[in-house]
Amino acid sequence: MIKKSRTLFLSLALCASISYAEDDGGFFTVGYQLGQVMQDVQNPGGTKRDELAQLLNSNETNNINGNNVGGNVAGALSNAFSQYLYSLLGAYPKAISSSSGDVAANTLFQGAVGNGTCASAGTTSSSFTTTQSECTKAGYYWLPSLSDKILGTIAQATGAGAVVTNGTNTTFPNMQQQLAYLNAGNAFFDTVNKVLEEITKQNSTSGGSSGSSQDQKNDNGYSAGAVAYLKQQQDTLNSAAGSLKQDELLLSAFNSAIAANIGNKEFNSEVFTGLVQGIIDQSQKVYSTLNTGTISVASAIANGISNNDTISNLSNRVNQLPAALLNVKETLQKISALNNQVRNMPYLPQFRAGNSRATNIMNGFYTKVGYKQFFGTRRNLGVRYYGFFSYNGASVGFKSTLNSVGISTYGVGADLLYNIFSRSYQNRSVDMGFFGGIQLGGESISSTLRNDINVKKFGKVASTHFQFLFDFGMRMNFGKLGEKTKRHNQHTVEFGVVVPTIYSAYYKSAGTTVKYFRPYSVYWSYGYSF
Repeated sequence: MIKKSRTLFLSLALCASISYAEDDGGFFTVGYQLGQVMQDVQNPGGTKRDELAQLLNSNETNNINGNNVGGNVAGALSNAFSQYLYSLLGAYPKAISSSSGDVAANTLFQGAVGNGTCASAGTTSSSFTTTQSECTKAGYYWLPSLSDKILGTIAQATGAGAVVTNGTNTTFPNMQQQLAYLNAGNAFFDTVNKVLEEITKQNSTSGGSSGSSQDQKNDNGYSAGAVAYLKQQQDTLNSAAGSLKQDELLLSAFNSAIAANIGNKEFNSEVFTGLVQGIIDQSQKVYSTLNTGTISVASAIANGISNNDTISNLSNRVNQLPAALLNVKETLQKISALNNQVRNMPYLPQFRAGNSRATNIMNGFYTKVGYKQFFGTRRNLGVRYYGFFSYNGASVGFKSTLNSVGISTYGVGADLLYNIFSRSYQNRSVDMGFFGGIQLGGESISSTLRNDINVKKFGKVASTHFQFLFDFGMRMNFGKLGEKTKRHNQHTVEFGVVVPTIYSAYYKSAGTTVKYFRPYSVYWSYGYSF
């Protein structure tokens, strides 16, 4: 009896020692993987695009004398145009001499070149009609002159109390008002040019002066040549006004196109810079018109304007015109340079300017196939070597930025295994522990972004790159000793986390990049050892 009991005890002890730990051997696992995908976009060209669009609509534009404010070239041109109109009005007298004119003509001169007119004055010659204070004191309404109205659109007070008259206000209402003043200016020019011509003819007929008809001057110092010069300057302004109106229409169309194409993939850098280039070219045309044969004191005198008061008035007005034209020139150069930057930085119009990120949950599977082995007397410490493969897919983004993305990761890895709990009973065993290791391999990304027209046209897609990952988690192994093989049939359950470490760009183009990556993923796997 004692002998039989001893034999049974040894048999059970041997069985227990055999089933105490996991067996060495091959294994495979397969399971569900859940992770997060990120669509990381750097779109610096979009930032430059927005900057350029804002500059073209700046309410203030001043790019001379060390300033770098705004870029509304149409508004800067409108200010230069108004400065030109203001200067041309200064080439006319504030009044004509009583011997050759009448009260109505002088009222017209006062209303355009002088200080203004009294609303009730009509053609009377009362003293209160010539000054604002006397007019308002008498209870009438004072009308500022056309010159003062134009000056109001181009004069700004500075912090030091001075007044800058080259014009930096480039709001759209100011631009519209400035062009409207040309209509009043043309009415004045057409009327007073006829008055000056008639006076010159009368003076020539009466034999008041000698010389050719071009040199004949009226009592106010204007010859026929001077009147022709004034008409030529009027033609220059009208030509510039037509081109300037077209420039403003192009700016308006540009703004409408931007508003109507937010997120439109076809409204790319080529289309955008093409619209801007149209504004630049039209602005250059207006600038060339205003900068060719520009009105000046020297040209006025050379063409027969000799009235001292008029020359003095013209000199005071025209001295700001070069600064206004220089502001246009510098603004054109600024906008052209920025437009070239946008052209050389093709952006993805469906994505937000600058940096943006979209996330979503990815679903997929994860599998490993390899070999494991344990060491030591307790056999609770081991390693495993394996090949692995995982695939995860998801849609990421919203509306125009939505893309379907699939990420495949594959390679080899090695884990350290450590069992902290082992129990056996009869021919069964249970082991529980942790694992952690590294993986080396490749990662392939598929995305519908590849089909984007701008991606195909401007950039390069790199769908495969090297990847380095950490893999760690918890595992449980259930074994059953086979009757003939003396090895356990082992089934494993694993809960793990995979952390990729390399975030490579999927798409690149002149600073624009799109990255797809998983910051982490978790998985639940079933495994079998053999």
